[in-house]
Amino acid sequence: TLYDSAGDDTFTAFSSYAMMQDLAGTYALRANGFDGVFGYASTGNDVAELYDSSASDTAYGRSDYMILSSDTFRNRATGFDTVRLNSSQGGTDTLDAMSLLYVLETTGTWN
Repeated sequence: TLYDSAGDDTFTAFSSYAMMQDLAGTYALRANGFDGVFGYASTGNDVAELYDSSASDTAYGRSDYMILSSDTFRNRATGFDTVRLNSSQGGTDTLDAMSLLYVLETTGTWN
């Protein structure tokens, strides 16, 4: 689990690692080798960037959270102002999102 600071932060999550860092460059946290990482935002203007894997991935978003997962990983972003979903590694990626309290931006092909 990675938590934000009081400032503006970015949570970046891949299938093999995730990072939380502030835009001012005063800290950076990295989690490697976990099956999943949870990123939590509280104050500031925070952005989550979630990246797909080479497998077929599923993005599931409701209310204040987005989960991106496949058979080998599960990353979750909660409380962010903006969530960016990136589909570029292959597979058939699926998006199921409704009643979101954040801005959702997508890149690549989401079914």
